[in-house]
Amino acid sequence: MPLLARLLQFSILALVLAVVAFLAIVMAAFAATALLAAFILHKLGWDRRLVAYLMRKQGVHVATFRFQEKPEVDDMDAPIEARWTMVEERRPG
Repeated sequence: MPLLARLLQFSILALVLAVVAFLAIVMAAFAATALLAAFILHKLGWDRRLVAYLMRKQGVHVATFRFQEKPEVDDMDAPIEARWTMVEERRPG
C-alpha cells in the first residue's frame, strides 16, 4: 500500500478516536452532572415534588402531599421480634 494511503487511513483513525474520546468525556460529564443534580434534589426533598409535577402535567392523578409530623414509634421495653405500633398523637386545634 502506498505511504499516502496509509497516512490517510491513520489520520482518519486518529480523527475517529478523537471524536469518540470527546464524546466519552462529554457523556461522563453529563452523567456526573445529572447525578449531582439528582442528589441535590433528593437532599432538598424536591425530587418527589418534581416527579409529581411532571406526572400531573401529563394528566396522571397524583395524591397531594401532606406534611405532618412523623408518628412516634412505641418500641420501649419490647423485644426485637415484637411488632411495633405507630402512635399518632392528636393535638387539639
